[in-house]
Amino acid sequence: MSKASKNDESVRVMVRIRPMSTKEKQDGRQTVTVASFDRAEVTITNPMGAASEPPKAFTFDAAFGSQSTQQQVYDTAATAIVEAVMDGYNGTIFAYGQTGAGKSHTMEGYPDPPDQRGIIPNSFKHIFDKVSFRRLKQVLVRASYLEIYNEEIRDLLSKDPKASLDLKEVDLAGSERQSKTGATGDRLQEANKINLSLSALGNVISALVDGKSKHIPYRDSKLTRLLQDSLGGNTKTVMIANCGPADYNYEETLTTLRYASRAKQIKNKPKINEDPKDAMIREFQEEIDALKAKLASEEEAQKIADKAKQEIGAVRKQAAEELSAAVKDNALAEHNKREMELKLEMEQKQQEEMVKQQRALLVKLESMEAKLLVGGEIMNKAAQQASITSTFVRAAVVHLPSTEVRFLHEFRWLHRSWQAMQAFEPPGWRTDIVVVTNGLVPTLDELNCTSMPREHATDPNRCIVVATYTSLYSPAFPYAYADSVNVLAVTPLGAYDWVLRTDMDTFLTPAFATWKPSLFVVGMGGYNGMGSTNDRLDAIIVQLNLTAKTVDNVGSTWYGPTALVQQCAQLSMDVQMYMYANEFTDEEKSPEYGIKGWPNWHVGVLSMYGGHVAINHCTRDFGVVKDAHNLDFPTTSHESPTRHAHLHTWQDSNRFSKFAFADGAYKNENKSALDLDDISDYAMYMALDSQPRA
Repeated sequence: MSKASKNDESVRVMVRIRPMSTKEKQDGRQTVTVASFDRAEVTITNPMGAASEPPKAFTFDAAFGSQSTQQQVYDTAATAIVEAVMDGYNGTIFAYGQTGAGKSHTMEGYPDPPDQRGIIPNSFKHIFDKVSFRRLKQVLVRASYLEIYNEEIRDLLSKDPKASLDLKEVDLAGSERQSKTGATGDRLQEANKINLSLSALGNVISALVDGKSKHIPYRDSKLTRLLQDSLGGNTKTVMIANCGPADYNYEETLTTLRYASRAKQIKNKPKINEDPKDAMIREFQEEIDALKAKLASEEEAQKIADKAKQEIGAVRKQAAEELSAAVKDNALAEHNKREMELKLEMEQKQQEEMVKQQRALLVKLESMEAKLLVGGEIMNKAAQQASITSTFVRAAVVHLPSTEVRFLHEFRWLHRSWQAMQAFEPPGWRTDIVVVTNGLVPTLDELNCTSMPREHATDPNRCIVVATYTSLYSPAFPYAYADSVNVLAVTPLGAYDWVLRTDMDTFLTPAFATWKPSLFVVGMGGYNGMGSTNDRLDAIIVQLNLTAKTVDNVGSTWYGPTALVQQCAQLSMDVQMYMYANEFTDEEKSPEYGIKGWPNWHVGVLSMYGGHVAINHCTRDFGVVKDAHNLDFPTTSHESPTRHAHLHTWQDSNRFSKFAFADGAYKNENKSALDLDDISDYAMYMALDSQPRA
């Protein structure tokens, strides 16, 4: 066996003594086994022993007497295991003991009344109660119900023989002697198989406790194979030994107690199970942190080296003076000169070696950080590939004021790129455009948009118009851009798994067709170039008692699970209204201030400030990342659109520019000459091809 480490954890062993049965009372049986919950102790008295023979005492992690309740057993034995499983550990709870000792009552109990339910039904309730509170995380719960009968494993819930269990709950067969059961025929064969399994389990426990055994005989039975990780492996394990109190069960009870006492010495090595991507990134991050720490110590050493360098200079100067004074004695001068030169040469080499090591550390640090980024990207793409075969329904949501005709040609760009993107979507994926407006927009009819909402995941992609929106703009809150966030909070979007919040001057690409990241993603904002803005937002987060930021400079584009996007939008609106009322002076709210205030504190980007505060708080459990590679990538680039999911026309006059397009600068462009594998040309083509024919 391997040496014990600080991460080792003993198997927790508990004993439960059932009450005396009605028949045992009628037969006049004596109680010889008693449990003390307060002392976690079980005592057993030999009914055939001399009066002077003292009771045998065993101490465990917990001991339950005849008055113990199902809830007390669950709270003591199972609660911590289930909590650990929800945090990512493996867990096992198994009951051991002779037939009739109360194993099935402990593990299963009775459905009614509720206080008679055992560990298995109580753990199911516990798990689903926990899941219902983790609204911002996706939790997959799978169940198998395995039976081992005559050394054959059957899953009673599934035809698939494979099972992946994080929480194993095991009701073992009875451990009594065959001579006492009186079994014959098939029942005797069944008892032989049971004894084989339990004997193999005992051999595994003995080998684990022995400490000298190089081989643990897990493969001797199907039971021990199933429990291999539970005994000596990567699992938090609780064993509940069930015993009867009566004198005629003395031998079996004593054997069970000794068996349980030995199991206390088994050491497991539980660890949190991680997604391979998360594990890889965590390992890289740990190495990066270690390198940074080492580099910091090297920088401290560099300061010492710089000081030593100065001292070397002083030594050189002193040496020159001493050598000059010693020219009268050539022999002495030569000796001293050589000695000085050797010393200086050695110190110079040490200095060079220190610089070399420091450079090597910097190179390794940069390499690790690059691996962290590339590795995360590779694993995300692998996760995407695994998920593209499933159903995934999403919506790109935009706000289009019916009076703002100037935005219509930009919406046409988005709509045209959405049509082109669909050719690359997996069969089970659907992407709608949801246009939220406050009146009739004839252009939307021309584009075959409909007011019919999505009903089924298999419905074809569609452009859906929600024309009943009421703007928040008012004298008390004269901020028009708030509507682009508020539409997310108030529009019914329950038909969608994920939502993309986007402006209209944007384009979807073939890369968007299969893009489903593992975290909530935001694009790049342009408001946070100055430290004073960061400081003010940090202060507001503290004032509102919200979660400190993970990302800053949050852009106007968001992409994430629908419920989470809507939650962030509602919180953003609350924050925007609070900030408008409390965080801007009248001068800062004035139109004139905008020019001289930018890029400092600026009311014109209030919606981004609200997103900055809200998203960092509401994604605290799910996770958020700023991905300027896939969201808001500039249309001035010449990279391939197959590498960037979402393009945005920035405040830029370079090609492709929304300003130049509006001014008619591109009216003579030849669409057939454009390269659709170049982002600038891709945006140009979609914009030109989307306009009404003359």
